[in-house]
Amino acid sequence: MTTENGHTSHWINRTSFRLLVALPLGLVTAIGLFCFMSWMVGSVKTGISDDQAPMAFDMVMQEQDSQSQRRLRKLPEPPEVPESPQELVQPQSLSTPVTSTPLSQVEASQAVLDTNVALSDFGVAVNMPTINTAIGNDIGQQQQAMPLYRAEPAYPARLLKRRVEGFVVMSFTISEQGKPENIEVVQAEPTKAFVRPAVQALRNWKYQPKIEGGKAVKQGGQQVKIEFKISQ
Repeated sequence: MTTENGHTSHWINRTSFRLLVALPLGLVTAIGLFCFMSWMVGSVKTGISDDQAPMAFDMVMQEQDSQSQRRLRKLPEPPEVPESPQELVQPQSLSTPVTSTPLSQVEASQAVLDTNVALSDFGVAVNMPTINTAIGNDIGQQQQAMPLYRAEPAYPARLLKRRVEGFVVMSFTISEQGKPENIEVVQAEPTKAFVRPAVQALRNWKYQPKIEGGKAVKQGGQQVKIEFKISQ
């Protein structure tokens, strides 16, 4: 019994000693932790206050010019307008001396075209035909219009080789557009082989339309004589 009481008192003494040692250490540790945490909290607040310092901005607005600057640009030069073509130019090798020949007692201009050409079929050089165009009056003495453009007829090759000359007299009407129409053959000598090239050429002629009351009208009673001649 005495032994058990001794053991109990010894255990109580050891426990009391441990408590006496642990309590001061725990107290010191708690105080240290409290101080450390207080220091940490204070430093964090200081950092936050420093970071949140008010920021000042100097805002300068640059006012843009509302009025746009105008660029001075030179206008491109207008393209040169080609001059309106006049009468079709005849080949340079053709010469057109103007002569006059009476027809129905009226003088008119006569265009003569001369060129030289070599006919290899015959083996000799001959002159190209002279095409004489004479404009005259009919019985009613209608005013004869002068053509603005005159196409020359082609000389029939067969008659050229045979050196046959001739002429064709035609009557026609000038339309509102200035073109010959209603072409009629009045006379063809010595053969009708000259009629076709003469009529085809006359269809391509151009006249100034007749104006009456400010309006273009037909002009009838026109007559023309186309001669086919070979230069000597």
